[in-house]
Amino acid sequence: MAKVLITARLFGTVSDQGKQLLLSAGHQILPNPYLGRLLNENEVIELIEDADGIIAGQDALTGKAIAAGKNLKIITRYGVGIDKVDIASATKQKVIVTNTPGANSGSVAEYAMALMLAVARKIVIGRNSVIQGEWSFMTSTGLNNKVLGIIGLGKIGQGLAIRAKGFGMKIIAYDPYPNNQFAAENDIEFVDIQQLFRDSDFISLHAPGTKANIHLIGKQQLDLMKSTAFLINTARGTLIDEQALYKALLEKRIAGAGLDVLYNEPPGNNPLCTLENVVITPHLAANTTEAIENMDLMSVQAVIAYFKGERPPYVVNPEVY
Repeated sequence: MAKVLITARLFGTVSDQGKQLLLSAGHQILPNPYLGRLLNENEVIELIEDADGIIAGQDALTGKAIAAGKNLKIITRYGVGIDKVDIASATKQKVIVTNTPGANSGSVAEYAMALMLAVARKIVIGRNSVIQGEWSFMTSTGLNNKVLGIIGLGKIGQGLAIRAKGFGMKIIAYDPYPNNQFAAENDIEFVDIQQLFRDSDFISLHAPGTKANIHLIGKQQLDLMKSTAFLINTARGTLIDEQALYKALLEKRIAGAGLDVLYNEPPGNNPLCTLENVVITPHLAANTTEAIENMDLMSVQAVIAYFKGERPPYVVNPEVY
């Protein structure tokens, strides 16, 4: 019997199927007094000491926190991003790290599409005018025949491309590891990142939140964009230099932005939240009932597989197993 700590905030919020699957396999779920919110490093250290495995959300799994898990064998990331897990420390401690790719890719792709529509068609501005007792006339930007540039053509980027084609958009993409077969099958052209910024009417970010990608989008890239273009981010807030983005939006050097992620969450006094040409939502893209059920099951199945002596799917540090 393994002792499993669950810190993922959404785990079990839609169904208890994942929990029951874990219990029926003979494992124990450790108590978590901080359910419903992210854990900081000290809170993880407090709870992880007796854990054999952890199903983690965006909690701070630092090297120090992982080292505190004296019995820890497996970390399963509830989602696809692994930027909050110190992979090097886990590998050194011979702890397997897995994630759940594809579990929420459709949900995030849909949300990116929704943000494109919300900011370009001024849906939020229109709604707010009605709430304020106004019935304002305004014009907006359509999607048909526009160029969508996708940075990161993985599962989410591919899902967005398929949806955007239904709106009659032309797709270009940048990815350091291009999937040429998918691109050929879906009439997508790979371009360098500078050309993508110059040619796109909409740019959607789907790159991982690695250290190398911090401020991937800064003043230089924003200056390449059309004044009529929109920037969409459902990936990680660290990808964008927010000060440079604020200036570009304030000065109307780009038309608008749709952001589901920010550098700091919650944002506090982030000036981006004051701009009318920005739609900001609180990191909701993956939060559909379908995605949550998928992540529940995939994370639990990884833990069960490991403690049955099997190699779990989607191992991030294969040198451990």
